[in-house]
Amino acid sequence: MTQSVTRQKAPRRITVMRKMLLPIILVMVVQAVIFYSVILLGGTLTQLDQNSFDILNERVINRKNYLQNDMIQRWSNLRSSPDTITASVKQALGGRSADELMGDLDLSTDVLRTLSPELLYLLRLNAVTGAFVVLGQPTTAQLEAETLSLPGLYVRDLDPSTNNANNSDLLLERCPIALSKELGISTDTRWSPQFTFSPQQDPDSFAFFKNPYTATINYADADDDELCYWSRPFYLSQDDIPVITYSIPLRDESGTLLGVMGIELSCDYLTRQLNYSELATENQGGYLLAVGQSESNRFDKVLMSGPTCLQQFGSRSQIDLAAAPISGNSYQIDAGSLQTGDKVFGCVQYLHLYDRNSPFEQDQWALIGVVPKTALLGFSSKLHATLLISLVLSLGIGVVGVWAVARKFSQPMVRLSGKVRQSTSPAALSLESIGIAEIDDLIRSIQQLSQNVAESSAKLAAIINLSGVSVGAFERADVQQGGQVFCSDQMLRFLGIDISEPYRYIDADDFDALMTQLQTDLEKTEEDGSCIYHRKDGSGHEQWLRLKAVDDGGRILGVLIDVTQEIVEKNKIEYERDYDLLTNLLNRRAFHTTLQQLGQEPEKLQVAALIMLDLDNLKYINDTYGHDQGDGYIRCMAEILRGHSGDGIVTARMSGDEFYVFLYGFASKDALRVSISCIQNDIRQAVFPLPDNPEFKVRASAGVAWYPDDSRDLEMLIKYADFAMYQVKNTIKGEFREFDIVSYNRDSYLLHAKEELNLLLENQLVSYHFQPIVSTADGSVLGYEALMRSHSKTLHTPQEILTIARSQSKLHLVEQMTWFGVLASVRRRQEDFSGCRIFLNSIPNQALTTAEMQRLQALYSDLLPNIVLELTEEDKLDQELTRQKQQFIQQQNAQLAIDDFGNGYNSESLLLDLTPDYVKIDMSIIHNIDRDYSRQHLLQSLVDFCHKQNIRVIAEGVETRQEVCTLVSQGVDYLQGFYLGRPTSLPQPVSAEAVTAIKGCHQL
Repeated sequence: MTQSVTRQKAPRRITVMRKMLLPIILVMVVQAVIFYSVILLGGTLTQLDQNSFDILNERVINRKNYLQNDMIQRWSNLRSSPDTITASVKQALGGRSADELMGDLDLSTDVLRTLSPELLYLLRLNAVTGAFVVLGQPTTAQLEAETLSLPGLYVRDLDPSTNNANNSDLLLERCPIALSKELGISTDTRWSPQFTFSPQQDPDSFAFFKNPYTATINYADADDDELCYWSRPFYLSQDDIPVITYSIPLRDESGTLLGVMGIELSCDYLTRQLNYSELATENQGGYLLAVGQSESNRFDKVLMSGPTCLQQFGSRSQIDLAAAPISGNSYQIDAGSLQTGDKVFGCVQYLHLYDRNSPFEQDQWALIGVVPKTALLGFSSKLHATLLISLVLSLGIGVVGVWAVARKFSQPMVRLSGKVRQSTSPAALSLESIGIAEIDDLIRSIQQLSQNVAESSAKLAAIINLSGVSVGAFERADVQQGGQVFCSDQMLRFLGIDISEPYRYIDADDFDALMTQLQTDLEKTEEDGSCIYHRKDGSGHEQWLRLKAVDDGGRILGVLIDVTQEIVEKNKIEYERDYDLLTNLLNRRAFHTTLQQLGQEPEKLQVAALIMLDLDNLKYINDTYGHDQGDGYIRCMAEILRGHSGDGIVTARMSGDEFYVFLYGFASKDALRVSISCIQNDIRQAVFPLPDNPEFKVRASAGVAWYPDDSRDLEMLIKYADFAMYQVKNTIKGEFREFDIVSYNRDSYLLHAKEELNLLLENQLVSYHFQPIVSTADGSVLGYEALMRSHSKTLHTPQEILTIARSQSKLHLVEQMTWFGVLASVRRRQEDFSGCRIFLNSIPNQALTTAEMQRLQALYSDLLPNIVLELTEEDKLDQELTRQKQQFIQQQNAQLAIDDFGNGYNSESLLLDLTPDYVKIDMSIIHNIDRDYSRQHLLQSLVDFCHKQNIRVIAEGVETRQEVCTLVSQGVDYLQGFYLGRPTSLPQPVSAEAVTAIKGCHQL
């Protein structure tokens, strides 16, 4: 019997080497791809780039703030110099016209000699490289001529940081010959006795005079501060240095232009203020000061600092930026603006040099921080390349290593497998304790492979170390069962253990002990759970570390990062934000924040007091001894207040000469008053030595508001203390006064109505009512007095408006508003007035300007002859202004009246000096005159005198028929009062009853 044998098909054989090699290589490739994707797509590189732009933006902002502060607060702060120089010019002219200066050398020399000390003082005080005055009144045709010569004085100091008492460090650029010898200052090689401009050929060097000069002509009503002009760079002479200037027009109180004055800043001096090394390492950054136009990304170059700007821009005058920013205020600079093919970024920060209403507001000055892409984003690019190269090398080395290891270990397995197959001894099978000998070898290979993977991790840690970021990492696999904790070398160094290998496993108990020790240095816990530790490093320097850990399914992963530089910069910024740099006291923002925090814990306050102090005599010291002495005076007060620092007291400087002190935590007012008295006594006993008065007394006026008696709202306490201080400043300076609610309710509008007055004046929130003035002869209407009615929510009466305007030096604006407002009201209802006279109240010490009078004539020439100008007696008359008013009244065939006669300044002398057409007797004399014979005798004397001088008499405040009859019998010419008619928005006829009463009085 034949037996057939069926052979099964043998399975496909795969060698151990192949079985090891392919999966491991695949795992390494996937690991590399995942790691690279996490780094690239996880936003790490993007965040690094964003951080670079943020740091650039912050540095440019800081430099912009410094530069803007210098340009506005220091260099262009001319203080009182324009007024002083204008007064000097007017005095030297002695009544002659300013246009005579252009043709009279002796006259211009005398004028320049008068103002030269003030110009030299300004040059030294503002620490600028030059100061100048250009005098004259060129016409429009002269401004457009081929050449224009003007007298002036131009002094230059190429090194403002040093001053010589004999002025040997100064040079005269423009000065008359005679004056240059008197001043004893050397002339420059480019000296000229006067300014010679070429408006057509060289408009840039003419702009510093022409622009503010013509702007003043075109905007005559604008303030001088709105007409100031910052020039583009120009050369005063052909071979001179480039400079920029700040110029302001000179005009007297009548608005007459006398010339232009200002300061110079050399471009070289400005360039030294722009420290380009702060922008990027190895001086690869630069600053560009430029001027742009609204809604445009094109800038005209003013000056630049740093070799980078010189290399990239060269002699190009205009710089174009991309339309859209890359990040924040950072733009890529257009390639057409560059000399090289590099990518360059510019961070733009605008300087606010002009007011919104300035004619030059379209010139937007900007500071641009310029950094090439290679310098700004070089770190992230290098990190990207390093990661890519490291991954490729790791993969290559890993593949070769795995192949070598697999081959090394597979050959013994092959040999062992052959021996097993050939072996027939059972002992040999004992090698196969788990069934297959190759699997036992494979287990050992996998362990070796694990070690290789760990080595790859160590290489990754080394790559991170190469990046320069001090980061330590740890992993704790099983929190509950202790065991080993993986720590990187940097992590252990942070914990005080120095190792040479890239990582180490330590016992969990030892790790817990090290972390407990670190916990003693805990400074704060941030909102995201990160912990900040503050300690000394091994070298004794301060160090801040940030610890962030996450629980990943039973194991803890954490990183410890050195954030010392970040914290130091942050602390510096916070200090500058919260403290006043002059006194090192809290500033306004920090003080209010502190009060808000205390207000959330009222139990700490108990009895508290807020003191607002205003330093007396600061303006006197600034004007007499200079602002350096003034700053010292402020610091002296700060030292006095700092001597009372401690728990329960908060001191701060608000601004200028104002300080706040908040004392809290006292059991009673009496206990608190003791502390307040100590502060007051220390101030009274303090002295501040001045050059000519070493025992100058420190004085301060203060207001005190109580918590909780005056208010539980700490912000209201500030207002109350401010009001109490305001009362002191307006009564007896140098005293402390406690807040009084009755006075506040009565007078608080004086303190807070400044903005309301501005609103009222800007929007003309007034109307005018008209009260008839009636003849005693037949009851006919002579005219109407225009009486102001306020529509302000705060300022209700004309007296309140005048009081606030007087304290804010804005009486002239009220005078202007009254003239134009009354005449405009009359114009709207001209037919209702039927040619009657309009009695208009005028402020004695105010008068319209020449330009305003001309405008008034142009608009209301037909109404002006009907005007009777009433001079009120609330303020003392200004003789010169009164003379101007009389001339204007005479020119317009109008008339003059004295208002409120008998209730003001020197009524009798006014009557003799002015000889008015009318005298209005104050109602204090008229009231109840029918029952008071003394008043009747006084009135009769006044009437007799006035009639002899051909002056007509008007009685004010007439309220009864009996008063009418008495006044008629006394010979009064005209009557005004409620009995005859109340003020109304439209003129009303006199009632028949009043007319009948007047006529009846003649029959008695």
